[in-house]
Amino acid sequence: MNSRKTLSAVLIVSILLPVLLFAGTGVRADGTSRDFVQRIYKYVLERESDKDGENYWLSELEAGSVNGGQLATFFLTSKEFTDKNKNDSEFVTILYKTFFGRDPENDGLEFWVGKIENGKLTRDNTIKEFINSQEWADICGEYGIVSGGNKKPSNASSQKPTQKTKDFTERLYTCALERDADKSGLDYWAKQLATYEITGEEAAASFFFSKEMKDSKVSDAVYVYRLYATFMGRVPDLKGFDYWLSVMEKNPNDKYEKAFYGFSRSQEFVQICNEAGIIPYAS
Repeated sequence: MNSRKTLSAVLIVSILLPVLLFAGTGVRADGTSRDFVQRIYKYVLERESDKDGENYWLSELEAGSVNGGQLATFFLTSKEFTDKNKNDSEFVTILYKTFFGRDPENDGLEFWVGKIENGKLTRDNTIKEFINSQEWADICGEYGIVSGGNKKPSNASSQKPTQKTKDFTERLYTCALERDADKSGLDYWAKQLATYEITGEEAAASFFFSKEMKDSKVSDAVYVYRLYATFMGRVPDLKGFDYWLSVMEKNPNDKYEKAFYGFSRSQEFVQICNEAGIIPYAS
């Protein structure tokens, strides 16, 4: 039998248990996420949500498959919206209502319409500018949703960790270090994440590049398993496992960094962070 397949069989039990325990913990359906979805329907499509559509986007939001900015962008680029053929002034007004929760002031309206008409911004780029606004970060913060922008909510410093954030933090201990979290450490990292002082990637880096990890002197194979468990919530497939082992073998001087940052920007990790209500990585 191939030696890596043998190693895979030996290690799978020790990795699988923490994955099953801590991967995929769902967001609580406490109504706020549903209110957020209804809000997008109201301001972007200018109608009440249909039941099937509302339930679908609610499940996507709560599963962490989309963040607030991605959800709003989908609606603003949907066929239903583009078929309305809104002029630039109407388009910007909808952006103000969606991302700022208010009607535009005259100067602001003229500024953004001018940018679009002069070709300095496309509509898609204008949407991104609004996603990166402080107002949008604050609105999403009220719903406990990741904004998808580069600002943190104004009240972030007073936010307390939710159970979702604590579960994510415990995941780092269980999947990266393979041990139970100590209370002081759990409280510290959960607070840092909840207040957006650090991103999910930065928190994970603190674990994977910690003295504790270095002192444990785990093999490359175990390191890769822990990356899969932490960033993807699953045991690796053999093809992927072999690929990342080869990456580490070819880059002996910075093998841990090469592997780590290959996982930390994965869509699976973004979804896990969205689900936990934390910022995946710095824009």
